[in-house]
Amino acid sequence: MTMSIAGTEAGGENFDPDISTVAGTGVAGFKGDNEPAVAAQLNRPYGIALDSTGSLYFSDYNNHRVRKISTDGKISTVAGTGAGYRGDGGPAVSALLNCPREVAVDAAGSVYVTDAANHRVRVITPDGKIDTVAGTGTAGFSGDGGPAAKAQLNYPLGVAVDSSGALYISDHSNNRVRKIGTDGKISTVAGNGAAGFKGDDGPAASAQLNRPYALAVDDADILYITDGNNHRVRKVAADGTISTVAGKGTAGFSGDGGPATSAQLNLPLGVVVDSTGTLYISDYNNHRVRKVGPDGKISTLAGKGTAGIGGDGGPAAAAQLNYPFGLAVDCVDTLYIADHLNNRVRKVASARMAGLPESGTVVSWANVRSRLRMGVLRESTRDGAEIHQSLASPRAHQQWRLIASGQDEADILYRIENVRSGKVLEVVGGGTVDGAVVAQRAYEGTAADHQQWRLIPVGSVTDTPRVYEIANRNSGLLLRVDTNAPAVVKQYGAQGDHRDRQWQLLPV
Repeated sequence: MTMSIAGTEAGGENFDPDISTVAGTGVAGFKGDNEPAVAAQLNRPYGIALDSTGSLYFSDYNNHRVRKISTDGKISTVAGTGAGYRGDGGPAVSALLNCPREVAVDAAGSVYVTDAANHRVRVITPDGKIDTVAGTGTAGFSGDGGPAAKAQLNYPLGVAVDSSGALYISDHSNNRVRKIGTDGKISTVAGNGAAGFKGDDGPAASAQLNRPYALAVDDADILYITDGNNHRVRKVAADGTISTVAGKGTAGFSGDGGPATSAQLNLPLGVVVDSTGTLYISDYNNHRVRKVGPDGKISTLAGKGTAGIGGDGGPAAAAQLNYPFGLAVDCVDTLYIADHLNNRVRKVASARMAGLPESGTVVSWANVRSRLRMGVLRESTRDGAEIHQSLASPRAHQQWRLIASGQDEADILYRIENVRSGKVLEVVGGGTVDGAVVAQRAYEGTAADHQQWRLIPVGSVTDTPRVYEIANRNSGLLLRVDTNAPAVVKQYGAQGDHRDRQWQLLPV
C-alpha cells in the first residue's frame, strides 16, 4: 500500500472525506487470494466487519465464501468453497456456504456469517473451524426459548454482536429480529412476524417489521435495524422500546440537512454506528451512503445518486456507488462500504485522520538531524531485537506499516509494524524514563500501551515530506536517536535539540 495522508485544506481544516477502493477490480469473478486485495476479483460483496486487529471480513455472496483482507492489504478465503451445505466441525475453508450475507466478529475473534439460503447462522472460530450456531436448515419459525441450533430461521440476513457476546439475527422472511443469549438459547426481540409497520414507542417484540436486513449495536448496546420495505431505520432501546430514527416510510430521496425521521430513504440495507454515535445507512436504491449525526439530522456522505464507479481519489459525496450494501467502521471511524454491483469494497477516510497517514500505509522513517533511517538491528525477526538507525536501504527491515489501533481522546493511536518481521515497535519493559530502549515484539493488543504510538505533526500540513514526532502512549516520551550509525533508538522527553526527535515520513 502506498503512502497516503488523509486530506486537509491549508490551515488544517477538513474537506470532504475522500473515497478509495480497498478490494476488487470491478470485474465479477473469483481470483486473487494471497495477493493484494485491490487486484482480486469479487462477486457481489454483501456484509462487512472488522476485528480488533484491523483485519476486514466480508461475505463474497456469489462466490459463496467469506474472505479476509489483512492489515498488509492481502486477501484470502476464510470460509467456503462454493454453494451448498457441509463442513460443520471441520476446516471452514473446506466447507460449503449458500449465499452468505452479513458477517460480524466478536471480541474473541470468532466470525459469524448468515448462511442465508441454508437458513442458518454459522461461526468460524479463531482456529479456523466452522459450525452452526442457529438454524436447523429448514425454513420456518420455531424454537424460541430453546437451543438456537434447534430453532428454525427463514432466510437470515443481518447479524450483530453486543458487548456481552449476545448475538442478534435479522430473521428476514419471518419479519423478526432474534437474539441468542450467552446461554445459547434463542428468543425474539423485535417483530411479531406480520409484515407491516406499527409499534413505535412500544415493546419491540409486539411491533411489525417488513423485511429487516442489517443490524448494528452501538457502544451502549442499542440495537439498530434496517427495516427495508418500510424504508426506515429503527432502534430498540435498552428497555425494549422500538422507535424510528431515519425514514418517513415512503421510498424516495429527500431530507438532507433536516431531521432524519422526516427524510426519505429507498430500501435502506446496511447500517453501522461509529464512536461518536453517528449512524451510517446504505441507501441502496439511491446509490448513496447517508449519515445521521448525534443531533438527528441526515446528510449524504458518499454517492451522488447515479449508479457507477467514478470518484476514487476524490470527495466521497461526488463519487458513484452501485447499490451499496454492507457497512463497517474501524477503530478510527474509517467507513467501509460493500459496493455490491461494482464488485468492490471501498472506504471513506475518517475526518479524525486529517493530516495523518492512512491506516495500512507503508513508510520509511528518516531522522531529521542524522538523515539516517530507522530499522531493525541486523534485520532480525526475533522478539526483543533493538531498533537502530543506518544508511538508507530498500530492504524491508527499514519499512514500517502504520496501522491505526484506536483513539485516545482526540489523538489517533498507531501500532508501527516492521514489514520484514511483522512485529511492532515497543518501549522495552514498558519503561517510562528517559533512555529506555525501543525494540520489536509480537503485537499484544490494544491494551499494550507501550506498543501504541501517537504521530504529532511538525510544521505545515503542506510540507513535503511530512515530519512527525513519535510519542509512546504509555510514557508520553518521544523517539530519539544520536547522529552516528548504528545508534539505538530510545525514548526521551522534549527537551534539547528537537531535530533528533523528529522523523521524516518517506514513501516506500
